[in-house]
Amino acid sequence: MKVAIRTDASIAIGSGHLMRCLTLAEQMRRKKNAKVHFISRNLEGNLHDKIRAAGFCLHILPRHSPDKSLKDYSAWLTVPQNVDATETKAVLRELGNVHRLVIDSYALDIEWEQEMRPLADEIFVIDDLANRAHDCDILLDQNFYLDKEKRYLGLVPENCRLLLGPRHALLREEFYEARKRLGKRDGSLRNILVFYGGSDLTNETIKALHALQSFHDAQPEITADVIVGAGNPHKHEIKALCESPSAAGWMRYHFQVDNMAEMMTHADMMLGAGGSTTWERCFLELPSIVTATAENQEKIAEDCATAGYITYLGKAAEVSEAHILSALHAAAVERLAEQTARMREMFGVDDMHPLSLRKATKADAEILFRWRNDPDARANSFHTEPIPYEEHIAWLETTLRNPAQEIYILCKTGTPVGQVRLSSENGTAAISYSIDAEYRGQGYGRAILRLAENLCAERGNPSTLCGYVKKQNIASQVIFEKLGYTRTEDLRQNCLYYVKDNLQKTEGI
Repeated sequence: MKVAIRTDASIAIGSGHLMRCLTLAEQMRRKKNAKVHFISRNLEGNLHDKIRAAGFCLHILPRHSPDKSLKDYSAWLTVPQNVDATETKAVLRELGNVHRLVIDSYALDIEWEQEMRPLADEIFVIDDLANRAHDCDILLDQNFYLDKEKRYLGLVPENCRLLLGPRHALLREEFYEARKRLGKRDGSLRNILVFYGGSDLTNETIKALHALQSFHDAQPEITADVIVGAGNPHKHEIKALCESPSAAGWMRYHFQVDNMAEMMTHADMMLGAGGSTTWERCFLELPSIVTATAENQEKIAEDCATAGYITYLGKAAEVSEAHILSALHAAAVERLAEQTARMREMFGVDDMHPLSLRKATKADAEILFRWRNDPDARANSFHTEPIPYEEHIAWLETTLRNPAQEIYILCKTGTPVGQVRLSSENGTAAISYSIDAEYRGQGYGRAILRLAENLCAERGNPSTLCGYVKKQNIASQVIFEKLGYTRTEDLRQNCLYYVKDNLQKTEGI
């Protein structure tokens, strides 16, 4: 599989786009044996050394004098879209037979993407803004929004696969490993981590450090780890403050670290910006006090604060040292514990097992809609017609309110791979399940049934599970029979009926 990724880093752009693309590239290389090529412009603060260090091919677009007519995000490219498209197409033609083109840039839209159509089998867009149209097959927006299901209506093709919300966050492997070792935080405030992104042009770090110095006067037992990126123009000033006599012994300076996950696990709270680090913090259940350092961070931070995931202070221009100090003093044990519980809910991961079940929520509407309308799922259902989206949403809302109806999502280290439904009545539950097409044939059907059995056995209700399986669905028949279900034939529905009484918890899946 040959993949091309078009993204940039610079002092103006920051490092977030390129870093999350590196994460995606590593996942595709590991899971799909993909040959990944980065296409990136030679901008000041480009981080091209990171691409090379990760072992990926790098194709550098030339540096131009910035086009002064370009405004807002368009100025990030330093050239008009058509110029960027021409230069990118030259690289793609040289590569030949690109299976997937990934685009992560706020400066590119449907016009640029349509130019790439003949040169890539699939176009995969990473976006956060939902402010422009795209011609893509897959769109990933890993951010939390209260209205995420509606944001891309009319902006992408009808057949575009939408991956929305933090459960699709691009997290490096180190974060999954760190989560396995994550201890339970007790709500105490001992070590505070400070990181405002790779650039921090507005120097929020200095504001935070001055606030921490005042806080340390009242709480002398606290320590602070301060992380600065290579693109931070204020790094020398920050380093000097961290090494000053007033900070010696409790404030530690770190430059361009490669162990962010480890540092987060050792912290009790983080002061930071509202960028992609948000999802790293939340995945590791690290409470945070957040300042929006860019316009695209504001709505995300507001919605995350409304949902109880973070403490949000506001835009950088409106946040002072006094605001940060006040928020630190307000960080009571109960508040930290509440944030931690809410963050666990955000990712739907309540344990450290590689495979686990979590209750479905409205946030799962998109993935459940895709699974329900999968061609194989429809063929194996008793009602084979495609389900309209509006009908699906109404069904989901009704089902989630009904205590006799339960939907669980099977997760592999946080990634949804399937769903199982229980419809209970008088101690017996009818069970049905489906597995994402990408994960079929790998044992997840057996795993999801076993986990559902264990769930029922642990709580003692229902004590019996039953399933109806169409005669042509051989795969499900094999799974039910291997798990010891009794088989009979239901002549009325022309299907097979499986039942298992006296459920017992079984170790291993």
